[in-house]
Amino acid sequence: MESPRDPLEQSPKQQLADEAPKARCTVSFDGRVALSVSEAAAALGVSERHLRSFLPEIPRVHLGSRVIIPLDSLREWLRERAAQEKAQDRKLMDELIRGLGGRP
Repeated sequence: MESPRDPLEQSPKQQLADEAPKARCTVSFDGRVALSVSEAAAALGVSERHLRSFLPEIPRVHLGSRVIIPLDSLREWLRERAAQEKAQDRKLMDELIRGLGGRP
């Protein structure tokens, strides 16, 4: 096993890179049926604070003081949200085309 690097031997740029948070999601869903709010945020690639702002519209379960989000519900919510945004985009494009004198 390799010994840890001495931070004094690293350049400041290397030190910052080593200390920077990793952008990759390390949450494993094997056998899981639900995620905590922080795990769901990591899986979606957003901050926990940002995800909490959407909690009123995401199906969730309260277990005492904990909030868990069933994986199936999270996936379905994400599909529905994507479909809604696609429909809104289509409507905007149709209005834009009509405004330019064309027909959608």
